[in-house]
Amino acid sequence: MSHRHFIADDPPTYVKRHILERRMGTWSDDERIHSLAAKKLISTNTDRIEIDNSVKGVTLSVATPKSRSIETSSMNHKWFLQFAFCTSLTSTAFADHPLTINAAGTYGNDAWSSENPSVAAVTIASSVPAGSTVTIENATITSKGDLIDCQAQGINLIVHDVGARGQNPAVAGQRKGAFVHIISPASLYIFNCDIKSVSHALECFGNLGSATSATIAFHHNIVRNIDGRLSDGSNGYQTTSWATAGASCITLTYVQSDPNISITWNDVRNYQGQALAGDLFDLYDTSGTANSPIQIANNFVKGQFPNNDTETGGRGVFVMDGDPNSTLPTQYVDIHDNQCAGCEGYSIYLYWGANFNVYNNRVVTSMIDSTTGSYYESAGGGIGLQDATPAGSGWTSTWQVYDNVVGAMGSDGKVREDFLFSPFSLSRKATKNSSLTQDRNAKITLSDEDNEEQIWTSKREYPNGPQIIGPRSD
Repeated sequence: MSHRHFIADDPPTYVKRHILERRMGTWSDDERIHSLAAKKLISTNTDRIEIDNSVKGVTLSVATPKSRSIETSSMNHKWFLQFAFCTSLTSTAFADHPLTINAAGTYGNDAWSSENPSVAAVTIASSVPAGSTVTIENATITSKGDLIDCQAQGINLIVHDVGARGQNPAVAGQRKGAFVHIISPASLYIFNCDIKSVSHALECFGNLGSATSATIAFHHNIVRNIDGRLSDGSNGYQTTSWATAGASCITLTYVQSDPNISITWNDVRNYQGQALAGDLFDLYDTSGTANSPIQIANNFVKGQFPNNDTETGGRGVFVMDGDPNSTLPTQYVDIHDNQCAGCEGYSIYLYWGANFNVYNNRVVTSMIDSTTGSYYESAGGGIGLQDATPAGSGWTSTWQVYDNVVGAMGSDGKVREDFLFSPFSLSRKATKNSSLTQDRNAKITLSDEDNEEQIWTSKREYPNGPQIIGPRSD
């Protein structure tokens, strides 16, 4: 069994299946081992620790400079736990341990962290030559600033099987950092990672006006709580300011005429009180090609919330955006086979650009706050088409929205607003779409949103699967 890294949630402390195997079988994805405690450290020079899992309410903590195996016996069963370079299962135990990468190579089986919000946990120095390949794998990364900051341009970056967690920067007015921040990569692969509590899972910039053929692939990742809240200077967050600007799951800016962009099979969820984001997937003056459009497909997104002052937390989930003064539009994008549930604001929003194909998506939004049962007062809706393109450009004539299933409530949950057309003539671009409910005026409920998760679970297993989302256990 290879080493796997993780971030434990607080509370409770738990160990996930991908780092724990029973000698006679394997734990299911949802099983967690609670209340482990170190009973006896046999020797600091050995790789064995005895664990008494009958002790309750105590956190297992191991400080070791090398890989260590743990074997435990209880009720005539033996379990084997193996991990590397972890100081604790709790997020508060990570010491300041940043890494600067100055050369190509593979870096992993370690835990890196930064307590300084101005210093990334992992920095890829600008001195790394273009064309170099840097791989970051099987690691745990935590930071009060960016987690991986790639200052080198034109390199090949691969990030996989990484557990990542952003932390409150404890600087008033500052938000958490990005998981990966990068400019003009030669190629970028991020897959099978577990990403929690960051302002961006990926923030990627291209060169304005320059075409690229870089492969950018973000797939099979778990993402939890995209968080644009501003710190109050300690361990809390400001509650009076609208803090979502710049907080997105994925932002691609000025990545133009690229035939090799894909965002697929990601599980993205935000939880009330732990997340506040703008547009979750924001393509800004970013384009694929006519022969190879950008593929945004088979993603599951649940949870998008308004700010506390009832202003919308963002215009949507999948947003085609750009500079109205630019002549290089966002274009050649296929958005298909995604699911959006419980996302306040329009789940798919076409605003700026050309050659969009939106099909076979499911959008289900009740506009109900699951924590209070009341309706959000901010803007709701399912799929929005708004013409902000230059007069006479003809860009909207290339939009196609078809074969989607939509059930979405509008502001205050008063009426259904499955589609927005501005101007209404754009309704001609939406054809053969279906209502979630037989009665097109029926209220959408929290149960309808929850049902989307069951559909997603089945979809991952058959006929497309099994799709392994998050860090792998092999």
